[in-house]
Amino acid sequence: MSRPTQIFGILAIICNLSAIFPYVLGLAKQQTKPHFITWLIWTITNATAFFAQLFSGAGAGAWPTLIGAFVCGGATISGLLVGEKTITHGDWLSLIFALLATPLWIITKSPLYSVILVSLIDLAGYYPTLRKSWNRPYDEPIPAHSLGLLNQFFAIFAVEKLSLVNLLYPIVCFFPNLALVSILTLRRRVIAKPTALTTPQE
Repeated sequence: MSRPTQIFGILAIICNLSAIFPYVLGLAKQQTKPHFITWLIWTITNATAFFAQLFSGAGAGAWPTLIGAFVCGGATISGLLVGEKTITHGDWLSLIFALLATPLWIITKSPLYSVILVSLIDLAGYYPTLRKSWNRPYDEPIPAHSLGLLNQFFAIFAVEKLSLVNLLYPIVCFFPNLALVSILTLRRRVIAKPTALTTPQE
């Protein structure tokens, strides 16, 4: 494994772990409300992508995906306890498809199909949070998602063995996360921060 990939892998992990702090701070202030289904989907897709990368020789490129699975798992628990409770049929459908990724890998004996599926599912998993963030942009901490964006950027360059299996997932995750950060930033310019006496519109 070359040294540059290790460095990028470590940088990605640092960004991923650092993203926890703004999220925890937002939860403590009761400002952050993670969407349970979104984070559960991301936990499943990160875990599936990690094993696919591991078996495909991604090397340090698989490290941030593994850490991401644990971070998303923690956010999933937070979402279940104090997060967004509005769950649509589309949210449940995305979750069902996420659960089908591993059986698909077993049936086809190819991690590529599984990675393609979880990448598409991950895109779908952004929908509940993007929908919520458009209406309530203060429910998600921008610093946490910005650090997540950096994590995905570094994760791309941490991949040791360049292949579609190893590169597809971090690349696909990068762009919707960029869209999320952009929406949160732009919508906060047109929507005033809610106070205790105001209830944001759904």
